[in-house]
Amino acid sequence: MELVKIAIAQNGHALQFAAPHLIGNRDLVKIAVAQDGYALEHAAETLKRDMELVKIAVAQNGHALQFAAPHLIGNRDLVKIAVAQDGYALEHAAETLKRDMELVKIAFAQNGHALQFAAADAQSDPKVVLVAIRNTPHALQYASETVRADPEVVLAAVSRNGNVLEYAADSLRADKKIVKAATAQFGYSLKYAAPELQTDPQLVGIAERSKKRVARQWFIVTSIVNMKIRVLRLFRWLNSWRRRDD
Repeated sequence: MELVKIAIAQNGHALQFAAPHLIGNRDLVKIAVAQDGYALEHAAETLKRDMELVKIAVAQNGHALQFAAPHLIGNRDLVKIAVAQDGYALEHAAETLKRDMELVKIAFAQNGHALQFAAADAQSDPKVVLVAIRNTPHALQYASETVRADPEVVLAAVSRNGNVLEYAADSLRADKKIVKAATAQFGYSLKYAAPELQTDPQLVGIAERSKKRVARQWFIVTSIVNMKIRVLRLFRWLNSWRRRDD
């Protein structure tokens, strides 16, 4: 028992290797899920119905909600803890809670991609979708067709990541204001614009300037990385030289 405690205190997943009678030991499972919420997967079924233990698990890893007893995934307080820790946990919530606007907003604020798991009502609500795309612009792809045709929502998305112009409605990919914002953010997004705008002189100029800006930024980043690598190599060489000298 003591050896198992030491093991799971270091790695909760080690619970999977414990003897069958130990995975039903509440104190042991509590230690495991506190270290790694996913350890709930290996707990005895009776303990997957234990609200306190499941709360500890989802607070550590929201995705552990998938291992909770069926009646618990409909518990609003529990799901709130889970999606606040990991927005993706919304996938495992009861269907009724996927329509709870407060909960889905909490999930989207943590990870906008959680929009894909929300109910259609949330995916069709511009204000709710805005919460998701402000965190994760690519969440636009999970919005309803109506919202993907909403100029305010799409402008907010492409201003953060021009590439998401790909998910905008055709009417907005033909909207010069929207396309201008997208190409200014990321020049290569011009390829998603309507054909007649892809050759627009003003937009082409904006796209080219944006590409040059990205190239400069990339050059700076790679230069810093290469410099760090050289410094590390120099330190290693100096350490090896000192050891030889000793």
